Amino acid sequence: MRETIETNTEQYMNQRILLMMLLSMVAMVAKPWDGDRKHFRVEVGLGPEFGANHVADLHNRIGGMVYAEADYAFSAIPITVGLNVSRSVFSRQYKYRVTDDSGMLTQHGAADVNFWSTNYMVTADYYVDIKRNVQFFAGAAVGMCKVKFTNEVEVEPIEFGVTVGDSGTSGTVAFVPRIGLIVNNLRFTIGYKLQEKANRAAFLSAGYIFRF
Repeated sequence: MRETIETNTEQYMNQRILLMMLLSMVAMVAKPWDGDRKHFRVEVGLGPEFGANHVADLHNRIGGMVYAEADYAFSAIPITVGLNVSRSVFSRQYKYRVTDDSGMLTQHGAADVNFWSTNYMVTADYYVDIKRNVQFFAGAAVGMCKVKFTNEVEVEPIEFGVTVGDSGTSGTVAFVPRIGLIVNNLRFTIGYKLQEKANRAAFLSAGYIFRF
């Protein structure tokens, strides 16, 4: 009986210690934000995009991205959640060669294929104050990506140019991890779009934040 009571007491103490540790961790994370920080923010921005080389015979060129994002900043914890819509494009150059039945070269050249994508994402970011008006953040976005061309793209030369076809699906799930800095009303972000294979890309962006 005594052994049982001692065992129960020890388990109770361990539970209290774990609970205190958990509450301490929550208290460390849940520090109030600066009083001058507004809850609602709208950001617009742009930047270069660098397509990953996942398509054979297509050579990447730097593209671009424009976006708009609206988010809500919680007052008790340094976390924001929001919505992001972006439009991106980068091109790949396709080099082709055509030979006749005897193997002689009859046509050659290069053509650019533009890989357009539109993303509709839900975002979440965690912030760390570095100093007044400067914050580091890390987070991610998840949602849907609508694309024009996929990894199934086919480029075929014709008499006066090329034709571009695609048998892949136009909509895919997207996941975008990202990190960056906010300096006053400017946000600088670096991230990577994990989505349909041919449309995966790294990006850099700079945006301006309107606070409400």
